[in-house]
Amino acid sequence: MPTQEKTAPLSKTSGITRMKGCSVLRHWKVGVLLLLLTAVAVWPQVPAHAQGTSPVRVGLYYNASALSQVTVSSTGGLKLGWLTSGETWPVELLTQTGQATWLVRPETGGRYRVASGDLPDRATAADLQRCFERAVLAWTGSSWQIWVGDAADAANATALQNELASQHPEQTWRVVGPDGKRSELCTSSGQVLAVLPASDFYLAAAEGPFINFDNKPYRGWLELRQQGGRFRVINYVDLEDYLLGVVPREMSPSQPLEALKVQAIASRTVALTYRKHGSQGFDLCSQTCCQVYDHSRETANSNRAVQETRGLVITHQGQIKPVYYHADAGGHTENPVYVWGSSIPHMQSVPEPYPTNSPYEYWEERLTAAEIKQILAQMGHHVGDVLAVEPLAYTPAGRVERLRIVGTMGSTILEREAIRLNLRLKSRVYTVKADIPAVSVLAANGQVLAVNPSGLQVATAAGQQTLHRTDAYHLLGRNGQRRPSPAQAASFLFVGSGYGHGVGISQHGAYAMARQGHTYDEIIKYYYRDVEIVKLGD
Repeated sequence: MPTQEKTAPLSKTSGITRMKGCSVLRHWKVGVLLLLLTAVAVWPQVPAHAQGTSPVRVGLYYNASALSQVTVSSTGGLKLGWLTSGETWPVELLTQTGQATWLVRPETGGRYRVASGDLPDRATAADLQRCFERAVLAWTGSSWQIWVGDAADAANATALQNELASQHPEQTWRVVGPDGKRSELCTSSGQVLAVLPASDFYLAAAEGPFINFDNKPYRGWLELRQQGGRFRVINYVDLEDYLLGVVPREMSPSQPLEALKVQAIASRTVALTYRKHGSQGFDLCSQTCCQVYDHSRETANSNRAVQETRGLVITHQGQIKPVYYHADAGGHTENPVYVWGSSIPHMQSVPEPYPTNSPYEYWEERLTAAEIKQILAQMGHHVGDVLAVEPLAYTPAGRVERLRIVGTMGSTILEREAIRLNLRLKSRVYTVKADIPAVSVLAANGQVLAVNPSGLQVATAAGQQTLHRTDAYHLLGRNGQRRPSPAQAASFLFVGSGYGHGVGISQHGAYAMARQGHTYDEIIKYYYRDVEIVKLGD
C-alpha cells in the first residue's frame, strides 16, 4: 500500500488535508475503514438473519420515554443494518468486530460538509475517505457517500466544493447543510463513524446473541428512529427469540416444565394476535399491558420450554385467536363478558381444580377516603367526601361487578375492570369494610358491643328507627352528657384473593395442575374451551 504523505491543504478555509496518492479514485483497492470498522460484503447482501417467521416489534422507548441518545455495546462486535423494501430482516451495512461500544446521537448542529456522489459500495467509500483527514462515511438510504469537511457556513463549504472538484473530477461534489433529522453513529468517545438519514436504522451484535442496551441484553436488532431530537427504540426480534425473554418474566422459571410450556404457547399466541401498539409503529410493549420482557432472566428451564414447543399456538375453529392469562384466579376464572363487556367463545369460567398455595390467596388493601375521592376526581366523578363503598352486584364467579361509592355530594357506580384498575386492587374477588370509629352500646342481653352507628336499629321516642348516614351522631351517656361520634369512614379495607383480570389461564392454577402431573395440552384445554394446539405452518 503506498505511503500516504501529507500534502498542502485543499484550501485555506477548509482545514482538509489531502493525502498523497489519493488524487484518483482507486476502485480496485479493497478498502477498510480505519481504526474500527472491518470490511463486510458489498451492499446489497443476503440478510443477516435467515428466520422463517416475521419479526416481533417490541417497543422499548417511545413517545415521552424516547431517548436523547443511545449507547449500545457487545463483546462480539456490533453491526449496522438497513431494511430495504420487500425484505423482512435488515441487511448489514458495516461491522466492527471484537469488543465494541457505539453511541448514536442527532447530527451535530451547524456543520456544512461536501458530499461525494453515490459510490459503488462501502469499501470504495472507505477507500476514498482515507484520502482526507476530515471525512466521514454517509449512508443515504440506498448508497454510500463520503462527506468531507466541517465548515462553519455555506460559503466556506462552497470553496471546499470547488477545490474537491478540481482534485477529484471523477466525482460530483455538492454542499450538504446541517439537518437535525439526520443521526450520527459514533464511537464511545464521539468520533463519527457514519452519518445516517432520517429513517429507521438497525443495530445488533455482530457475533453472539446479545446486544447490550440500557443495562440489559437484547436479542435480534434494535430499530432506531430519530424524532424531534430523540430516539424511539424498538426491539426487532425473531418470534422464538422474543419468547426466550417473555416466559421467565411472565412465569417463574423454577415452576414445572409443563407449566412453562403452557406459558410459552400462550405467549406465542399472544404475540401473533395482539397488536395494541400498531399505530405507534410496533406490535407489543415490554410491560404488563402486553407481555413483560427481559432477556437477562433467561434460564435453561424456561428456554427449554420455548424450544420444546417451538411453533405451537392455540387455535379455535381452525384460526389463531387472542388468548388471555393472569396470575391468580382467586378460586375461579372469569367469563370475559363480566370483565370487558363482551363474550369470547373460547374463553370460559372454570374453578381452580387444585389448591394453588399462591401468595395472592389472601391480600389486604386499605384505601383512605381521601385517596378514593382523588381517584374519582381524576376519573371525572366528583362525589365529595367519601362516606361509603358498597358492592351492588357480583358475577357468577364471585367477583364484584358493580361498586357504588357514596359521598357528601352524590354517588357514582364503577363497573367491571374499571373497579380494579382505577382503585389499583389486585383482583375483584374481595369484601370491603369501612373503618369507622365504633361506639360502645349496651345490648338488650346486657353485653357491651362496639358497633358502627350507621345503619344501626335503635329505639327512639317515635319507635324503632334505622340510623342513616350523617357527619356525626350524638350519643347520650349514662351520666346524661351528650358526645359526638363521627360517622364518616377515614378509610376502607379491601380483603380479597387472586391477582389480575381473571380471564383465561391462571398461572398459579397452571403450576398446581402441572405439579399434579397434567401435561401442557391438558392444562390449556382445561382453561380454554374448544381449542386445539397446532404447529405454525401445518
